[in-house]
Amino acid sequence: ETLDSDINDLRMAVSRLEASLGDLPRDSLDTMLSMLV
Repeated sequence: ETLDSDINDLRMAVSRLEASLGDLPRDSLDTMLSMLV
């Protein structure tokens, strides 16, 4: 259950990032995220 809530928090953070970096190509964001995980 903790993992699920962590994933939901991560998704919300990603959504905020995508909103503020809307002009950034999707694969660039995926590359950044894969470095974090």
